[in-house]
Amino acid sequence: MKTQSHTAPSTTAMTTGTPRTPHPETDDTRLCRMAYITKENFLSLFTPDLQEEYCTKANLAKCYLGSAPTLDTLSRAFGRDTAEIWIGMQIKDLEDFCGFKNRPLDSGPMQGIVRVIINGFGFLKVTELMHFFLRVKYGHYGRFYSSIDGITLTTLLREYLKDRFEITSTFRREMEHDNRIKERLRHQDEVNRFKARLSRHNITLSDYLMCRATGMSDMTLMAEHINTHGHADVSHIPTLAREIIARF
Repeated sequence: MKTQSHTAPSTTAMTTGTPRTPHPETDDTRLCRMAYITKENFLSLFTPDLQEEYCTKANLAKCYLGSAPTLDTLSRAFGRDTAEIWIGMQIKDLEDFCGFKNRPLDSGPMQGIVRVIINGFGFLKVTELMHFFLRVKYGHYGRFYSSIDGITLTTLLREYLKDRFEITSTFRREMEHDNRIKERLRHQDEVNRFKARLSRHNITLSDYLMCRATGMSDMTLMAEHINTHGHADVSHIPTLAREIIARF
């Protein structure tokens, strides 16, 4: 499937009746500005023709769990007009895909749809919205028959929110599973390094525990102590410690 390439529209579009108001600086706003530098750069990096590239199966987890800004963050970082232009680009691209006559970005109906999406769905990441528009193209939510209207689009977005919950939950479970595996591997790696240190000094775990109980922590001193006094008598070690040694 091919989509038409889009160049970033003039930043003067869609600003009528939407004055920019100052927003308090937040961490996400600051990071967004640092990541994309200018609104023009942001618009060029998230054009509609990159939907398929960003939303491939391999990249999809990043769409939902990555660092892409939400519409609200985008508005705070570069002004609400930037979010309006960006949403307008996505809708116009969908109109092109459906074969409908394009409406100008600054038309009344287009502005109304864009405002409602930003006000009602501003918590969505821009990459999540790109996936939404791509899913619409794939026919996940039925079809448009004559035009893309605001009610239909917001209804589809509400349907998408249910899918988004399932998609995000799946990715979070997978991430938590991967993190548990990494933690087990990290722990096992630490155990293996510890065993190697004991072996280099000819120290058993029993020796180590007995020496630690006396306040000794340096393995070189432990080795000297063992050479002088012999290995620890396991029978003198508490039951819990003996169980640890058995599993070790």
